[in-house]
Amino acid sequence: SSSSSSSSSSSGDRARIRIKRLAKQVQAEPRFGRPAYPSVVFEETKDLDGLRSSIVVIGASVLDVHLTCEAAIPASTVPGKIAFQHGGVGRNIVECLGRLKQRPLFISAVGHDAAGREILSAMEDLGVPTRGVKVCTGSTTSVVACSFDESGNLTSGVADTALLERELTKGWVVTFQRDIEC
Repeated sequence: SSSSSSSSSSSGDRARIRIKRLAKQVQAEPRFGRPAYPSVVFEETKDLDGLRSSIVVIGASVLDVHLTCEAAIPASTVPGKIAFQHGGVGRNIVECLGRLKQRPLFISAVGHDAAGREILSAMEDLGVPTRGVKVCTGSTTSVVACSFDESGNLTSGVADTALLERELTKGWVVTFQRDIEC
């Protein structure tokens, strides 16, 4: 019984240390204009139905826009193809985990718009819980638009990720402290 109590105490101490490390990463200064937080953190957690998961993913959920044309002409519109898909490193990892029947805790943010609803719906279709994804009223989901040449090489890109930089904060991550603690 004393070993059980000391084991429980050390487990709680380890959980508090993990939360502090997560918070410190989210709070870190951006590097090269990008958030310094990691995309994937392996921790012990429980989801809403009490199933254990060993993965917490903190990262971006974005709408990727891919533009492809044969030859770009400056200051002109040219024929080409446009494709929309769900993206963001964190969201991509969570999608793969969902396809492997895992149920990670995903901590992210999307806008209160069609793109955000579609991203959440696709995650739910895979059985991935979305309770860690903050839906931000009055905001649009982050978008990354990339232009490619006919060979598939990236020619340029623009990332509008202000929502993630503003909303994916230490305060939001700490909201899930009890989920992250075992």
